[in-house]
Amino acid sequence: MRDWVKDQIDRVVLDTDRPLIISDADEVLFQFVRGLEAFLETAGLYLDLSSFRLSGNIKNKTTNETYPIDDVPNLLAEFFAERTRHLEVVEGAQNVLNSLRGDAQIVVLTNVPAEQKADRVSALERNGLDFPVIANSGDKGPAAAYLATRVEAPIVFIDDIPPNLDSVKQHANHIHCVHFVSHPRLSELIEAMDFEHPRAKSWMELDKIIRDHLFD
Repeated sequence: MRDWVKDQIDRVVLDTDRPLIISDADEVLFQFVRGLEAFLETAGLYLDLSSFRLSGNIKNKTTNETYPIDDVPNLLAEFFAERTRHLEVVEGAQNVLNSLRGDAQIVVLTNVPAEQKADRVSALERNGLDFPVIANSGDKGPAAAYLATRVEAPIVFIDDIPPNLDSVKQHANHIHCVHFVSHPRLSELIEAMDFEHPRAKSWMELDKIIRDHLFD
């Protein structure tokens, strides 16, 4: 875990005895793919959702050629810089999390570029989701495990990317990991994968999974 990630976690105020929800942002709280597709449209590109990845699936609308893989990081950096503040919230997220915040503490652990952390915070606040935000880089296991050292109550971690869930389990096996991806097409792609973590297809389903684990 990078020092700048640890420093952010150290500044988060947590109650040792209250259950903790650690939530990803893109495709869990925000409609990342829809926002990305709108951004790509302006650049004459499109996202070919034939597999659960970005590199190799971004293509030219005119020629159908694959966008150079080496250039994808810079393209995504442009996307985050331009669109992070304006992504639409996932249906149900606001109602469910605000219904849970009285009984649980909530932290957003997101792999947004550090430069866009303020934009992510602004977008969350604009949608009534004013929770602490940790801007992370790479695997989320170390950061989630470090957060877990601050809490003795049950913990739930929610993410759309299977390797992040695996990473959290490897670093803190007692954390209950749940997979959720809001985009329907990506959700369908996941169903064909060999995947051990429980899954939800909506925030209504997430609500039940979270409550069953944290409060039963």
